[in-house]
Amino acid sequence: MKIKLILFITLFCSTLHPQKLENDIRLKLDSLLAEPFFTSTIPAVDIYDLTDDNCLYAKNNKLLLRPASITKLFTAAAASIFNDDFEFSTEFHAHGVFEDSVLKGDLFIKCSADPLLSENELSKFIVELKNRGVTSIEGNIYADITAVDTSKWGKGWMWDDDPYSFAPYVSAFNLNGNTISIILENSNGKITFRTIPESRLIRIVDDINFVESGKNIIEPKRIINNDTLIIKLNGEIDSRFTADTINVSVGNPNKFSLNRFTELLTHEGINFEGNTGFKRHEKCDDIFYEVRRNIDTVLTRMLKESDNLCAEAVLKVISSCCYEPPYTTEKGIELIDSLMSLIGADDRLYRIVDGSGLSFYNLINTETVSKLWRYLFYNEPDIFVKIYNMLPLAGYDGTLKHRTKLKRRFRGKTGTLSGVGNISGFVRDGNNHLLAVTVFFQNFINGRKEAYNYQEKIIEILSIKEGTK
Repeated sequence: MKIKLILFITLFCSTLHPQKLENDIRLKLDSLLAEPFFTSTIPAVDIYDLTDDNCLYAKNNKLLLRPASITKLFTAAAASIFNDDFEFSTEFHAHGVFEDSVLKGDLFIKCSADPLLSENELSKFIVELKNRGVTSIEGNIYADITAVDTSKWGKGWMWDDDPYSFAPYVSAFNLNGNTISIILENSNGKITFRTIPESRLIRIVDDINFVESGKNIIEPKRIINNDTLIIKLNGEIDSRFTADTINVSVGNPNKFSLNRFTELLTHEGINFEGNTGFKRHEKCDDIFYEVRRNIDTVLTRMLKESDNLCAEAVLKVISSCCYEPPYTTEKGIELIDSLMSLIGADDRLYRIVDGSGLSFYNLINTETVSKLWRYLFYNEPDIFVKIYNMLPLAGYDGTLKHRTKLKRRFRGKTGTLSGVGNISGFVRDGNNHLLAVTVFFQNFINGRKEAYNYQEKIIEILSIKEGTK
C-alpha cells in the first residue's frame, strides 16, 4: 500500500509541475499583453508545444495580419517540399570558332534568375577565356533572359520603397543583388563619393547641404539615361558627418548586368566592339563555362539575412517542377497554395501574393504559421531540421545577430514592415520542451524598439526554468 501511495504521489507531481508551469506562463503572458503599449497595437500570439503536441497559449491567433518576412518561411517550405533539388545555373555558350586569340562568333549568357550571382563569378569566366588565349571577341554578346517573366516587382509593394536596396527589381540576369553601394565621405567639408562597383555605367549627382546640427537625411533618386545609371542624392547632413553608405537598387537589372559584363571584359583586356542584346539561346550542348548554385544555398541567405531578391527568385523558379519557362510568381503561388492545403490551412484565411513578404496585400494569422511548423515537425522532419538550422540564432547571426537579450535561447525568423514587428521560431521551455513561438505586433507608430522588447519578454517568460522567478 505504501509503495502504491508513493507511486501515485510521483505520478501526480510529475503532471502537476508542468501544468503549474503552463498556468504560470499563461498568467504572465496575459499580464504582459495587457500593458498600455497594446491599447493601440494589435498582438497576435500562438505558442505550440511540439514536444507534447498541444497549443500552450493563443491570443488573437485567428486574426488576419500582415506577415512581412514571415512569408519567407512558406517560400522556403514550398521550395523544400516541391523542388528541393533545383539548381540555379548561369551558362556561358560560345557560338563560333576560336582562331588564334580571337573568338569568332557570338557569346550567349543563359540566365536562370540566380539571385546570388556575383561579379567575381563573371570574372572567373573571363579568366577562363584568357586562359584559352582569347584577347578579342568578334561577334555579339547576348543574354538569354527567358527563364523567368519580366515582372520586376511584386504586387502590393510600396512605390516609395524604390530605389532602396531592400526592394530590388527582380530579373533573370541578377548581379550583385541588383544593388550598387554609394560610399559618402566628408573630405574637409566637401562630400566625396565612390561606388561599389566602380563603373562608367554609374554617375552620382548630389544636392546635399551641410547643416550645423541635425539628422543626416539623404534621399536617393534613380534616373536611367540610355546605358547610364544616374543616382541623384538630395538632402542634408550634419557638419560633423564622417562617412556613410547608401545602397540603391538597379533600375534595369538585365541591361545593367549585361553592360557590366562587357565592361569587365574590357577591363580584363579582352577587346569587344560588337553589339549586346537579349536573345533566346536554342542550343544546349555547347556550354563553355557554368556557374551552378543549389537552392539550399539561396534559402539559407534568404532566411538568415531576410534577402528579398532571393525570396522572389525562389518563388518564381520552384514552379519549374511542374511548368515550362518562363517561370512566374503566379505559378510559384500555386505551390504555396498546395503547401497550405498540406498543412490544413483554410484557403479563406490567408492571402499570399509574393515570396518575400514585402507586399501589403499579404494576410495570414499566427495559427497558420504554427500549422506550418507542426506539419514540418511531424510529417517532414528532415525538412524541419534543415529549415531550423537555416534560421538566425539570436545574438549570433543574421537578422537576430544584435538581439543579445535572447542570445542563443531563440532561433527564428523576423518580419518587419512599417508598423509591423513579427517573429516566429523556437525556444526550449523549463521542461525542455520545444516550443514553436509566433508573435505578430501590428499598427504601432515609432514603436519598433518597444515591440522588440515585448518580443524578448515573451521569449524570456517561456524559457524560464521551473522554480525560478
